[in-house]
Amino acid sequence: MWFQSDSPLPPGSDPDNTPTSSSINIAYSTNGLHWECGKGAYELLSSTPPTSSTSATPSTVATSPGAVLKPNTDSWWNFDTYSLALGTVLTPTLTPTLRVERGVHIMYYSGSNFESGGSNGKIGIAISQDGESWGRVEGEDPSGASIVPNEIGGWVGQPEVSFVVDESTVGGGRRGEVKGTFWMHYVEGVGKGEYGDRVNAAASSDGFNWVESKRNVMTATPDSPDAGGIGSLQVLKSMTWDPSSSVWRDSPGYTMYYSAVDSAGRKCVCEAFNESPAMTGEWRKRGELELPGENVGGPNVIRMPDGEERMYYHATTEEGERQIVAAERREGGEWKVIAKNINLPDL
Repeated sequence: MWFQSDSPLPPGSDPDNTPTSSSINIAYSTNGLHWECGKGAYELLSSTPPTSSTSATPSTVATSPGAVLKPNTDSWWNFDTYSLALGTVLTPTLTPTLRVERGVHIMYYSGSNFESGGSNGKIGIAISQDGESWGRVEGEDPSGASIVPNEIGGWVGQPEVSFVVDESTVGGGRRGEVKGTFWMHYVEGVGKGEYGDRVNAAASSDGFNWVESKRNVMTATPDSPDAGGIGSLQVLKSMTWDPSSSVWRDSPGYTMYYSAVDSAGRKCVCEAFNESPAMTGEWRKRGELELPGENVGGPNVIRMPDGEERMYYHATTEEGERQIVAAERREGGEWKVIAKNINLPDL
């Protein structure tokens, strides 16, 4: 598991005006419920917000175990010198073209500098052979980013990348190579915050060089569960469980799970569907999912080998603390919690 770890706020600070540093970390599990952090460590930073005559001043406030990608301290002009937010990690087994040609993991993440604060700003890319040691890939933007906001004062974040196979190339490429298109769906917003007002899409033939394909492929809708904004999202190829052979089989279209906040500030998880085989069609909203817990978000769904779907998400306890929850369902049924308060050691 790759995850984002935020630094605590300094005592007495204003949570609305004090940016906090974050790194991207790794943890391991044999059953998906009990996790151990990796060996890396990073001293998380906090900062004194800049004024008209001073720059932001960083100071160490905590240590983050298992850190694998830290804010950029080598290039002061880059977009990710202060804080990072995890988007997607594509492993070699998920991308047939990369498995054959490169055999690398690709991480898509958003980052910000000291002046902008927060964890969203621009989107960048990193690569790794083993999932632990990462190197940044310089994008075309002077800041090193690959995707930048369309508006002054805006931000982009929550990158979700999927590889859509070109079925005409299956079985016909060199060394079993399978061709296709990488699609990135990401959130864009203005001002501070982790929830934006729209989802955009970009396309790539190699996963590194991106061209914005569509703006506003999905927008926050008044008087709906996402009226207050759209946050982190996940896109999955639609599949159904075949009990006769105990395997997952492809079914038409793609499903998007995404975090949302309504006009009253209540957080939830919603679902949308795209029926196009190439993911070029319209995303149709299916509404809010009924998940146990309050102020839920950050959905991540995996398909288990026994036919269950498992979702990891975060929820808020009655005491106001955020925890990781695991829930499962079968054949589109009710989500049932199998584990609460999945803790990562020392966080």
